[in-house]
Amino acid sequence: MMGFHLTLGPAPVGLWDFRLAMPSGVTFSRPSVGVSATRVNRSGLVEAVVANTPRIDHDPVALAPLGILIEPARANLLIQSSAFDSASWGKSGTVAVTANSVTAPDGTASADRLTNALGYGNRVAQAVTGLTGGAAYTFSVYARANGGGQFTMQFNSTGGTYLARLLTFTLTEAWQRFVFTFTLNIDNTGCYPLLFGAGSTSTFDVWGAMLEAGSAATSFIPTTAAAAARDADAAGITLGGMCDLLVQDSAGAEWRNGVAAGSVMLAPRSGQTHIGRVLAFPAGTLTAQRKTIMGVPLT
Repeated sequence: MMGFHLTLGPAPVGLWDFRLAMPSGVTFSRPSVGVSATRVNRSGLVEAVVANTPRIDHDPVALAPLGILIEPARANLLIQSSAFDSASWGKSGTVAVTANSVTAPDGTASADRLTNALGYGNRVAQAVTGLTGGAAYTFSVYARANGGGQFTMQFNSTGGTYLARLLTFTLTEAWQRFVFTFTLNIDNTGCYPLLFGAGSTSTFDVWGAMLEAGSAATSFIPTTAAAAARDADAAGITLGGMCDLLVQDSAGAEWRNGVAAGSVMLAPRSGQTHIGRVLAFPAGTLTAQRKTIMGVPLT
């Protein structure tokens, strides 16, 4: 379904549908040479995408196309993001890591299994320094467990006033990405993101840990021996005259009225990271009622 019928009212002078492929006439850049940006492909797998290549993203469960990812610059501050057996991840108590023993969300045998990992005393953790006091950070990781279960994501601050926050999540046998956002005390300079089993769960699988500055998770950035930064996505169109733009995604839509002619950089709606489709109409040619009818999410 297209979300509305284009035959109702004036025809658009421009239509850019990003759900299946990159439309012609759209400029795009994301330099990030040597850094893997990722997307979810049509098979539901996390897939690396080379620099300056648009990422047409998909829902990881329904596999429906979501459109083009337009994300701000971010960095994964954790190293060895999927190698929990490495020395970069400290181990406490009886926890043990079996490396590369499970098929990961990217389809490779690169996920690790944590065993004897029940409770805070049996955790894996990584120290991160050089953070900004008072700032928000987001910790994310992919996890699953045979037969389901629970696990806890926690962070403990370092430097200044001690702060600890935790959230416990329910695991299924399917991979899910779990996200935890926290704000440091003003005098904190670092933190320890850590993982351990909860309830009666002592064994679970993990992959793709990420710690990034900001109050929301962005797409996974893999790391090995060093932190890695992904440049911002930049996509643009050219308008031949002043237009009213309809920007749609799977969750909603937004009219941007009176956009001047020339080069226009595209941005998702506030709080979103995808653009599914953009339509351009000559400014002022649609009634408020028609805009209300047309301003619906993509389905």
